[in-house]
Amino acid sequence: YQRRVRAHAGGPVKESTIINYLKDIVQPYIPFNLPSIEIDISNGFKLNVSNGVVTSLNFDSANVKLTQPNTVLFDLEGLTGAGTFDWTVVTSSGPNQGTAQLVIANCYGTITAVIQPDQFKNVAATAVVGTLTFQSSNQPVIQPYWSILQPVLVDILQREIPNLILEIDTSEIKSLVYPIIRGLEPIHIPNVNVTVLGVYGGLSNLLLNGIDFESATMGRGVADNEIVFELTQLSALITNDWEFRALGIDKKGSGHIMLNQTTVSVTVGVGEDSSGEFTVNLDTSKLSIGGLEIHVDGGDSGIVDWFLQEIQPILIDTLQASFQVVVCLLFDGIPSFVLELQ
Repeated sequence: YQRRVRAHAGGPVKESTIINYLKDIVQPYIPFNLPSIEIDISNGFKLNVSNGVVTSLNFDSANVKLTQPNTVLFDLEGLTGAGTFDWTVVTSSGPNQGTAQLVIANCYGTITAVIQPDQFKNVAATAVVGTLTFQSSNQPVIQPYWSILQPVLVDILQREIPNLILEIDTSEIKSLVYPIIRGLEPIHIPNVNVTVLGVYGGLSNLLLNGIDFESATMGRGVADNEIVFELTQLSALITNDWEFRALGIDKKGSGHIMLNQTTVSVTVGVGEDSSGEFTVNLDTSKLSIGGLEIHVDGGDSGIVDWFLQEIQPILIDTLQASFQVVVCLLFDGIPSFVLELQ
């Protein structure tokens, strides 16, 4: 069972949506390790830094612009972060050691991403560290050497943060989609009713829960500026009440519906409006239901057969339309949705 839906969207993408997207793809890679350092101070004195870790990385502002039809530039401002490192100062009197807490502030950076056939790939990144301060155990020992260590750490951070961005695999986005869907559940499905020759049957109080899927990927569509998101092998459980009325008979009960082997495909186009603002157009989505099992508890076989035969096609149409609403909610940063069933 398939349904293709066209959705029009206008206006720039919310900055909060951009920030959340970038945070979601970066956070799985935090914390990340920094390389060890050995600095020759003077007269055989040495400063060693090890076990460096960036434990957090955040930003307050993100702007997006299209530099090519298939290339997106993210400008990040208000970058902040934190980290730790161990240090050892070796002098003529022997080694002194401590552990320091890093505070990264007043930073900015860029990410350049290209829509490729198999993913929306980060191909370039920059980072400029504005302020780097620290607090340490044994502070009086390490403080005199901070003027030597600080520019070295800044150089490392300005190299390692972009390297981290370039390592991010954006082709597999399952970890990003899962929490969004969990936040939408339970999803209310409209009631399904059918009347044939005075015989009435209906499903009500339909709640969709437990959405699961094997993979979520994104890649390039037909046009260079199109991104296709696809969820495969999707399954879900729908709980419901049912009612059957005919010739003075009025029966009610509960039931559930199993949805499985379903694929959702969504095509999104990126561009700019007349003022140069970055836009995302939700173009089309397609839902393919591989399997649908309706279980009606408390009725005889005749009622069950009637439900399966008469209600299933209407239920499929209702589910397909409802999933388009879910797709819109997933792309809640895109305003002004207009859906057209085709």
